Amino acid sequence: MRKLAKKTLCLILTVLMAFSVMAFGASALYYDNEYPIVMVGGMRDDLVDAQGNTIYPSDVSLVEQFKSTFAKCTMEMIKAYGSGDWSKYADEFHDMIVPVFAAIQIDGDGVVKDGSHAKWTWTRETLLRKTSNYTMSDYAFEYDWRVSSYDVADVLARYIDDVLYVTGKDKVNLVGRCLGSNIVMCYFEKYGTDKVNTFVSYVGGAEGNAMIGSLLMGNLALDSDHVSAFATSFSNNFGITGDPTLDGMLTAFVSLINQAELLGIGTGFVEEVYENIKYDFMPRTLRDTFASFGTLWDCCAPEYYEQAKDFVFNTPELKAEYAPMLAKADRYNTNIKTHVRELLKEYAKEINIEVVAKYNCDIYPIYEGCEVQGDGLIELERISYGAMTVNMGETLDEKYISQRKELGLDQYISADKIVDASTCLFRDHTWFIRDLEHMNWAESVDNYIVDIIRADGKMTVFSDKNHPQYMQFDHNTGALSPVTDVIPDSEDRWNGDLQSSILMLIFRILKLLPKFFNLIFGKLG
Repeated sequence: MRKLAKKTLCLILTVLMAFSVMAFGASALYYDNEYPIVMVGGMRDDLVDAQGNTIYPSDVSLVEQFKSTFAKCTMEMIKAYGSGDWSKYADEFHDMIVPVFAAIQIDGDGVVKDGSHAKWTWTRETLLRKTSNYTMSDYAFEYDWRVSSYDVADVLARYIDDVLYVTGKDKVNLVGRCLGSNIVMCYFEKYGTDKVNTFVSYVGGAEGNAMIGSLLMGNLALDSDHVSAFATSFSNNFGITGDPTLDGMLTAFVSLINQAELLGIGTGFVEEVYENIKYDFMPRTLRDTFASFGTLWDCCAPEYYEQAKDFVFNTPELKAEYAPMLAKADRYNTNIKTHVRELLKEYAKEINIEVVAKYNCDIYPIYEGCEVQGDGLIELERISYGAMTVNMGETLDEKYISQRKELGLDQYISADKIVDASTCLFRDHTWFIRDLEHMNWAESVDNYIVDIIRADGKMTVFSDKNHPQYMQFDHNTGALSPVTDVIPDSEDRWNGDLQSSILMLIFRILKLLPKFFNLIFGKLG
C-alpha cells in the first residue's frame, strides 16, 4: 500500500512538473520582467532660454522669412546672373535662414553658456513612482540635443540612477530612438551595461546617416523623380496643405509636370544656382545654424565625416575655434560610429538587444543616393544593422530569393520581397515596420515594442504569430498588421506614360472639384 502511495505520489509530481514546464514555456514569451522602461528619443524636445521662454520650436517662421525676403533675393539672383558675382545673393540667402535658428545657437566649443536648456527637467521627487506595468511614456528622457552625445550620456546616467531609486529596481530597459541610440551607445562606453536589462534600438542612428553627411559636405542634389515620389509619399502620410482635397490635386500636379519633364527643369535650375554659391553660402550658413551642435556630427555617416569637417571648418582658425566640440565628435566617430555592430555583438553577451526598423518611406530627396530603401531619414541597412534590401520601388531579384531559399534562409525575406533580414546582426531579434516614417510616432508601435521588452529576450521573430518580423502601418487606423503580399502595381512611384498621367490628373480633378469649391466657398463664407 505504501509502495502504491509512493508510486502514485511520484506520478502526480511528475505530471505536475511536466505541466509546470509546459506552462512556463507557454508563458515565458509574455513574462513581464518588471524593469522600468527609459525611453531616449531624438532631436525633438523643446528648448528654453535662461528665463524659461521657449526658443525651440522657434517663433520665427522660415516661410515668413522667405516671403519677406523673396523679392530682394530674386533681384540679387538676377544681378548675379548678369555680373557673375554671386556673393551678394549668397549673403541674402544666408541672412534669410539664420534668424530662424539664432536663439538656439551655442558656442563653437559645443558648450551651452547662455543658460538655455531642455524645457523638461526632473527631480527624484517629481519622478513617477511605479513598480510594474511600465510603458514607453513613464520614464521618457528628454535632453538638450545640441551638445555631444557623450555629454548627454552623463545626464542619462544620473536619470537612470534616479529611476532605479524611485522604482526600487536594480536595472532598466533602454529604448534608443534615432539619436537616442547614439546616446545609449555613449552611455554603454562610459558606464557599462550593469544597470541595463534590455536595449531596444528603435530606428537607431548610431551608425550615422548619408543625408546628414551629404548636408555637412555641401553635396546637395535634386532629382525630379525623387522629388515627385517624395512629395506624393509626404502628402499621403503627413499632408502638405492641411486639406486632403488640396493635397490630392497638388501631388497629381507635381506628378504630371514631372512626367512632362518640367519638374526636371526646375530642379536643374535650383542645382545650378546652388553650385554658384555652394562654397560661400553653405559653410557659413551651417556654422551659423547647426555646425556647433555636437550631436549633428555624431549623426554624420563615417564615410563623409572627415571631408565634412574640412568643408564646414575650412580655415585653421575655424578648426581651432571648434576644436573642443570636434574632439568629442572625433571620439564618437572613432570609438563607436565606425564599429557599432562589433560593440553591439559584445553587449549582447551581457544584455538583451532588440532592433526595430522602419522601411518603404522615401528619404528626403536632397542628395545623391536618396533612392535607397529607408524610413524617410536613415537608410534601412544602417538602422537594421545589416538588412539586405533594394532601392525604393524595387523588389529583390528572384535569383537572389532562390539562393536564399537553397540556404534555408528565405523565411527572413519579407512577403513584399523588399527586405532580407537574414543578413542582419540580430536576425532573430530584428523587427520591421513598413510605411511609417522615421519622425512619425504611433501608439501601436510603442505597444509592440513594450511586448518585445516584456518577453525579456525570449521572443524571436518566429515565436509569436502576433509579433511577426514584418508589420505594416495603416495611417487611417493607426493599426499594425502583418505584411502579407507584394506592394500592388498601383502604388508604383514613377512609371507610366504621359498620356496616362494626364488622364489620371483630369479624372482626379473632376472628382475633387466639388469638394474643392465647397472648401473654398466655405472658407470665404
